[in-house]
Amino acid sequence: MSTAWAKGSTRAWRRLRARILHRDAYTCQLKLPGVCTGQATQVHHTVGRAISGDDPAYLVAACAPCNLKTGQPDTGKFTAAPKTTQGKGVGGEAWRPRTPLSRRER
Repeated sequence: MSTAWAKGSTRAWRRLRARILHRDAYTCQLKLPGVCTGQATQVHHTVGRAISGDDPAYLVAACAPCNLKTGQPDTGKFTAAPKTTQGKGVGGEAWRPRTPLSRRER
């Protein structure tokens, strides 16, 4: 655990967390079958914090059960591409990990 979290979250994190929850309309973007409550109260890092920091492109709103079930992204339990800044995916679908683009698609 980082020393910043030892005494609670920072003011900057609380502001960013509120921004991500608002962007995703307080709706869980992980939507794991059998555990999801739908109402997001937490923010999940889709890529390990050591790699992405707190970049909003790598943060998604999540309900507590989905966030706990998903675990730490840097342990290999969950890998994902960054979330678009527009919120939900195409057609209002839940966000899903993307496959890397080939050189032709770039």
